[in-house]
Amino acid sequence: MDGDRIDWYAYHPSQEDYQQLRQIASDYVETFRIQVLTKNHGPRLVYICAPLRGELEKNIAFAKEKAQEVFQAGDIPICPHLMFPPFADPDDPAQDQAAREMGLRLVEHCQQVNVYGTVRTPGMLAEIRRAEELNIPVKADQPGLKKKKDRPRRGQIR
Repeated sequence: MDGDRIDWYAYHPSQEDYQQLRQIASDYVETFRIQVLTKNHGPRLVYICAPLRGELEKNIAFAKEKAQEVFQAGDIPICPHLMFPPFADPDDPAQDQAAREMGLRLVEHCQQVNVYGTVRTPGMLAEIRRAEELNIPVKADQPGLKKKKDRPRRGQIR
């Protein structure tokens, strides 16, 4: 305080402080830029969103077939149908709920969600909603997904 003047600022950054803040901001932006570039190049993580209930064996085989198509197209299939049924019983409500929540976490890390089949189950709708909330592209049934030799990735110029 200077006389009757009240100094409202508790902290007065020095030029060195400003320089450090600029460096921190620059480092943060650079880290984010690198993550975006890494995410947009190379194989994408593609979530396989398909029905599981009902004809369990048939639906798992269908999801496996779709995961194989994604793999052959050069991307990385993330297929909960092949991950959870060996140890999470879909008929056990607690295990089923845990597997659904884990599936939603997987969606969060994917660059795309492929939706297959003619039926949209509540679990599928939750996965689609989560992807849309995060602005992750959601693609409907992918008939005859084939690998294109020079297919550009997101962010690349043709």
